Amino acid sequence: LARAHAQRNLGWLAAPPEPSVSWAELQAWLQHPCFSTSGGRKEAAAMLALAAVERAFFHKAAQLSEPFSVPPSSPDAEALALEVVVDHYRRVAAELQQTPAGQAQLQSGLRSRETLVLWIAFCIQYEAARLCTPELRPYTPALDWKHLDRLVLEDKSAVDAALHVATYLQAYQAKERIGPPVFSLLPGDETFDFAREHARRVHVQKWQAQLEAAKRRAAAHKSEVKLKKVKLRRLDRELDDLKSRLRQTLWKFQESERRLPWSRIVAAETDALRSAYELECRHVRDMEREIEATERPPVPIYQPLPQSDHNAYPILFFLFISPVHRVLSRLSFCAAQAMLPRDNREVLPGQQEPISTRESICYATPTTIWTDYSRRCDPSLSSPDLSKVLLGSSFAVPLDIGPNNVREFHLIS
Repeated sequence: LARAHAQRNLGWLAAPPEPSVSWAELQAWLQHPCFSTSGGRKEAAAMLALAAVERAFFHKAAQLSEPFSVPPSSPDAEALALEVVVDHYRRVAAELQQTPAGQAQLQSGLRSRETLVLWIAFCIQYEAARLCTPELRPYTPALDWKHLDRLVLEDKSAVDAALHVATYLQAYQAKERIGPPVFSLLPGDETFDFAREHARRVHVQKWQAQLEAAKRRAAAHKSEVKLKKVKLRRLDRELDDLKSRLRQTLWKFQESERRLPWSRIVAAETDALRSAYELECRHVRDMEREIEATERPPVPIYQPLPQSDHNAYPILFFLFISPVHRVLSRLSFCAAQAMLPRDNREVLPGQQEPISTRESICYATPTTIWTDYSRRCDPSLSSPDLSKVLLGSSFAVPLDIGPNNVREFHLIS
């Protein structure tokens, strides 16, 4: 048994990278085959991966005291690599907590280190986004440094990293620099104001193209209504002529039936008038069906963006959100969410009965997802990655738009 246990533990793991490793290099290191092992070495590999990622983040947290002066050379690529590393770290941490080795450790310590990694990642990404986005500089990070006092940290490197994060966030919340928060659900959040300012600078051409496309859609709709109205006037005249001939044929048919006594010639004439009357009745019914189909209005126009640029630019920002801002937005909410209790039932100080964490949080389920709606209206308004940051609306897309009959449309030149 001892020999079998020793054999399971034999083997080697990848040497941890230097703390100054780049996110792309750390991402590649985490893909080493030794981390996909099973058995007793899996827990050791998981703890090695967590320790290496934490060392890298704690090292980079020390650099927050001297904010970056030069934007990253490849901000989008670095943001995506950072996101992959954070997601991998959280997945490994969650798996480790389900193992005997993870359950033997102090759970509050494991969760605190994960929370600290998220906060450091947010600060790093916020600083990178601030340098790449001039419109972000008047705003403030959504995280409050005072909340870090809830963490349970066991070693000096983690405590020092938390102090660096606190110092970084505290500098933004100083009276002379304080501004409204972004990418949060806090009162006074001005994410849409920031999005509008940024999109007004980088998405001007897209907005102009959408204005022209909206005019073309409206003109095509107006032209189709105009053609239907012209056709209806012609069909109305033809229907009046058909009904006039029908009345004359009906009168002749009724007069022929009243002729007495009947002769063979009169009977033949009556049969011919009956056939002519029935044929003209079919023509009238066909004409009425054609008029009814023509009266149906064209498919209503669903413009993909609001009419005013004030409302359209924030939507354009989220439709074409860059990896830098998408990762920043996601990390902002993940870091704030990490401070919530992990268990569904919690007992608050001074109370005896536990409360449900999930039931205490209000979830606003959006009725309409802007990305889906805009993509249906105009396929060109689609971004390659729409799964992690979605813009929703509490309003539903109206189904009944405009009159139900073309005759009720009033064309304005």
